[in-house]
Amino acid sequence: MAAIAKMDSSAYDYIHSCYKRPAYDSAYAKYICPMSSSELWPKIADNLIKLPPCKKRTRKSKTNRIKEPDELSKNATKLPRYDHVIHCSICGVEGHKQRSCSQRGANDDEASSSNATRGGQR
Repeated sequence: MAAIAKMDSSAYDYIHSCYKRPAYDSAYAKYICPMSSSELWPKIADNLIKLPPCKKRTRKSKTNRIKEPDELSKNATKLPRYDHVIHCSICGVEGHKQRSCSQRGANDDEASSSNATRGGQR
Protein backbone atom coordinates (compact mmCIF):
# COMPACT_ATOMS: atom_id res chain seq x y z
CA MET A 1 0.00 0.00 0.00
CA ALA A 2 2.87 2.35 0.76
CA ALA A 3 4.46 1.67 -2.64
CA ILE A 4 1.14 2.34 -4.42
CA ALA A 5 0.72 5.60 -2.52
CA LYS A 6 4.28 6.66 -3.33
CA MET A 7 3.65 6.08 -7.05
CA ASP A 8 0.44 8.18 -6.83
CA SER A 9 -1.61 5.23 -8.12
CA SER A 10 -5.00 3.99 -7.04
CA ALA A 11 -5.34 0.70 -5.15
CA TYR A 12 -8.44 0.04 -7.26
CA ASP A 13 -6.17 -0.53 -10.28
CA TYR A 14 -4.50 -3.50 -8.54
CA ILE A 15 -7.71 -5.33 -7.54
CA HIS A 16 -8.80 -8.29 -9.68
CA SER A 17 -11.96 -7.80 -11.70
CA CYS A 18 -13.84 -10.60 -9.88
CA TYR A 19 -13.81 -8.46 -6.71
CA LYS A 20 -15.29 -5.36 -8.36
CA ARG A 21 -18.92 -4.21 -8.36
CA PRO A 22 -19.86 -5.26 -11.94
CA ALA A 23 -18.88 -8.88 -11.22
CA TYR A 24 -20.98 -8.85 -8.02
CA ASP A 25 -23.97 -7.41 -9.86
CA SER A 26 -23.76 -10.01 -12.63
CA ALA A 27 -23.52 -12.86 -10.12
CA TYR A 28 -26.67 -11.78 -8.25
CA ALA A 29 -28.63 -10.37 -11.22
CA LYS A 30 -31.15 -13.22 -11.38
CA TYR A 31 -34.07 -12.98 -9.01
CA ILE A 32 -35.14 -16.10 -7.08
CA CYS A 33 -38.81 -16.10 -6.16
CA PRO A 34 -39.60 -17.43 -2.69
CA MET A 35 -42.31 -20.07 -2.30
CA SER A 36 -45.21 -19.28 -0.03
CA SER A 37 -45.49 -22.79 1.50
CA SER A 38 -43.98 -26.26 1.39
CA GLU A 39 -47.04 -27.51 -0.52
CA LEU A 40 -45.60 -25.94 -3.66
CA TRP A 41 -42.42 -28.00 -3.43
CA PRO A 42 -42.04 -30.67 -6.11
CA LYS A 43 -43.23 -34.12 -5.02
CA ILE A 44 -40.81 -37.02 -5.15
CA ALA A 45 -41.66 -40.71 -4.87
CA ASP A 46 -39.50 -41.69 -1.91
CA ASN A 47 -39.29 -39.05 0.83
CA LEU A 48 -37.41 -41.25 3.26
CA ILE A 49 -33.72 -40.80 3.62
CA LYS A 50 -32.02 -44.14 3.94
CA LEU A 51 -29.04 -44.29 6.23
CA PRO A 52 -25.96 -46.21 5.22
CA PRO A 53 -25.54 -49.58 6.95
CA CYS A 54 -23.71 -49.39 10.26
CA LYS A 55 -20.51 -51.34 10.56
CA LYS A 56 -18.87 -52.07 13.86
CA ARG A 57 -15.32 -50.89 13.62
CA THR A 58 -12.61 -53.06 15.00
CA ARG A 59 -10.09 -51.23 17.10
CA LYS A 60 -6.81 -52.06 18.63
CA SER A 61 -7.19 -52.31 22.38
CA LYS A 62 -5.73 -49.42 24.29
CA THR A 63 -2.97 -50.35 26.69
CA ASN A 64 -1.04 -48.14 29.03
CA ARG A 65 2.53 -47.62 28.08
CA ILE A 66 5.30 -48.36 30.53
CA LYS A 67 6.23 -45.10 32.21
CA GLU A 68 9.70 -44.01 33.20
CA PRO A 69 10.54 -44.12 36.92
CA ASP A 70 10.50 -40.32 37.21
CA GLU A 71 7.23 -39.90 35.27
CA LEU A 72 3.93 -39.24 37.04
CA SER A 73 0.75 -41.14 36.30
CA LYS A 74 -2.38 -39.30 35.11
CA ASN A 75 -4.32 -39.70 38.34
CA ALA A 76 -1.46 -39.05 40.75
CA THR A 77 -2.60 -37.02 43.74
CA LYS A 78 0.72 -36.82 45.55
CA LEU A 79 4.11 -35.89 44.21
CA PRO A 80 6.87 -38.46 44.68
CA ARG A 81 9.74 -37.72 47.01
CA TYR A 82 12.90 -37.79 44.95
CA ASP A 83 16.30 -37.92 46.64
CA HIS A 84 14.68 -38.47 50.04
CA VAL A 85 16.40 -41.05 52.24
CA ILE A 86 14.33 -42.72 54.95
CA HIS A 87 15.94 -43.47 58.34
CA CYS A 88 14.62 -45.81 60.98
CA SER A 89 13.95 -44.15 64.35
CA ILE A 90 14.73 -47.38 66.23
CA CYS A 91 18.03 -48.55 64.78
CA GLY A 92 19.04 -45.45 62.77
CA VAL A 93 19.75 -47.39 59.57
CA GLU A 94 18.60 -45.83 56.32
CA GLY A 95 16.28 -47.62 53.91
CA HIS A 96 13.37 -48.54 56.19
CA LYS A 97 11.03 -47.07 58.78
CA GLN A 98 10.38 -48.28 62.31
CA ARG A 99 7.33 -50.24 61.20
CA SER A 100 9.43 -52.65 59.15
CA CYS A 101 12.47 -52.65 61.43
CA SER A 102 13.81 -56.07 62.41
CA GLN A 103 14.77 -54.78 65.86
CA ARG A 104 11.26 -53.54 66.57
CA GLY A 105 10.08 -56.78 68.17
CA ALA A 106 13.07 -56.90 70.51
CA ASN A 107 12.52 -53.31 71.65
CA ASP A 108 8.78 -53.88 72.15
CA ASP A 109 9.48 -56.90 74.39
CA GLU A 110 11.90 -54.84 76.50
CA ALA A 111 9.40 -51.99 76.76
CA SER A 112 6.55 -54.30 77.79
CA SER A 113 8.69 -55.99 80.45
CA SER A 114 9.74 -52.61 81.87
CA ASN A 115 6.08 -51.52 81.96
CA ALA A 116 5.14 -54.70 83.82
CA THR A 117 7.73 -54.00 86.50
CA ARG A 118 6.47 -50.44 86.89
CA GLY A 119 2.90 -51.57 87.23
CA GLY A 120 1.85 -50.75 83.67
CA GLN A 121 1.85 -46.99 84.23
CA ARG A 122 2.76 -44.65 81.45
